[in-house]
Amino acid sequence: MDLLEAIGWDFVVAEAKLAALLLLPGRHELASWAAEARATFEDVGARPYLRLLDELHPRARAETVGVAS
Repeated sequence: MDLLEAIGWDFVVAEAKLAALLLLPGRHELASWAAEARATFEDVGARPYLRLLDELHPRARAETVGVAS
């Protein structure tokens, strides 16, 4: 994924991270990927992907919203 990020394919990386989170629920080592994917999806306004992340990690979203306000 580092190579994809290096060439600017951030959206593809975010999709891959989301796929991993969907396929491997409960893997704590992937927890940071939710926030990283969310940042990319927010940057481009990818609401369907953000909804999927919200369903996976509603607490993480609540914490992000709480920090922003």
